[in-house]
Amino acid sequence: MAQTNLRLTQKDIRDEAAAEARFPSDYTTWSSDQQSAMTRIVKRAMRWAFQPQILPGEFTPHLWSWLRPITTITLWDSKTPTASVTITTDGTTAVTSSGSTFYESMIGKSIVAYNNTTGVLVGTVGTIAAVPTASTLTLAADAAVANATYRWAITADGTYRLPVEFIGMEGKKLYHATGESKNAIEMRSESRILEMLQFNESEGQPAAFAVRPVAGYTGAAEQQWELLVGPIPDDDYVMKFPMHLNVDALTAYDGTDKYMPGGSVYTELFRAAALMAVESELFRTRGLRYEEAVDALVAAVHFDRAHTMPTNLGQNRDGRSPGRTNSWVDEINGPDVFVNGTQQFQE
Repeated sequence: MAQTNLRLTQKDIRDEAAAEARFPSDYTTWSSDQQSAMTRIVKRAMRWAFQPQILPGEFTPHLWSWLRPITTITLWDSKTPTASVTITTDGTTAVTSSGSTFYESMIGKSIVAYNNTTGVLVGTVGTIAAVPTASTLTLAADAAVANATYRWAITADGTYRLPVEFIGMEGKKLYHATGESKNAIEMRSESRILEMLQFNESEGQPAAFAVRPVAGYTGAAEQQWELLVGPIPDDDYVMKFPMHLNVDALTAYDGTDKYMPGGSVYTELFRAAALMAVESELFRTRGLRYEEAVDALVAAVHFDRAHTMPTNLGQNRDGRSPGRTNSWVDEINGPDVFVNGTQQFQE
């Protein structure tokens, strides 16, 4: 079946916002002030839609199911110099390898070079800034060793960089991605993991983790996050978990035509948010467009809850339910949305 023609693209939403703002229909004729205003408008609209306000009568903001994707992270053990596993530097920030596998979770770590013939330590190559592919690295500065091929090493210290689009955990566990019969890794406090690492220096299968901000934030780039894991891994463990996704705003005026996240059923929310942002940004008022945006938000939240929330919480096996020993526990929080104490939908 073809995609629905009811969907709105980023260009559609930008054009509707432009019409509401009484901008020319041809974005190529916009002045620099109009371009700047539209950038502010679409960013404001997307922040409001992606991270919605707490609806009146509710206690927490809604977290969209389509901003909670499953991702993976590799918790790797220390890599020691091996003659058959090498890197090559060329005097720039680029590093290529042969026989190596690099992971994004290595970002922020120092890579060390050893003579490929003798195995003697040469020195630190640099700090890993990016991992474009599994066989290439980008350093934060030009390589600090001569152009050559080296054996290499990276020391695992229990910290692993999370994806740049990460803004939060969904749930409290990391699950093994390969389906092997191993226990999930459970979230604990940072102090508990630090204590674990202090009193047990042995490597092993990770049992607990904490999420913490990467140290050294200066404002030059967005805040990044990392996992602190204990014990330090004795092997490479590929873990999966749902996370809260940090997303970019739609392009304001460059003509790029892309689809909005979540699917066509949520495009009315984005359209209403854009018109509301025009009303607020240009006309400095909270009126009809704001009311329409809240109505669209309520409908979108209800749809998301109705189609993603479970219908049960699990099984009651303690025998307390009358006449049943394995009864299913009904979902206590249904998809209904309340505004000012009034139920908006009835299932």
